[in-house]
Amino acid sequence: NLKALRVQIDKLDLQILDVLNKRASVAAQIGKVKADQGGEVFSAAREEEVLANVLSANKGPLGEVTLKSIFRELISGSRAVQKVQK
Repeated sequence: NLKALRVQIDKLDLQILDVLNKRASVAAQIGKVKADQGGEVFSAAREEEVLANVLSANKGPLGEVTLKSIFRELISGSRAVQKVQK
């Protein structure tokens, strides 16, 4: 029923939030390493690698366009966290 499905969505949303924050924490650590080594935050090659990894692992039902959009936003947020480390 609808209520039970919405409860499942709410639980999944909290799990996603937890994983996103863990990812952001790792991105912050990467930003610190980059700052210590004088590296740039933006890496087009790495961003394309991340997208390629995700798309090759995707079994649906989300389509490629949707996943690219989601992960581009995620990558953008990770860059913002890394810039704070500089």
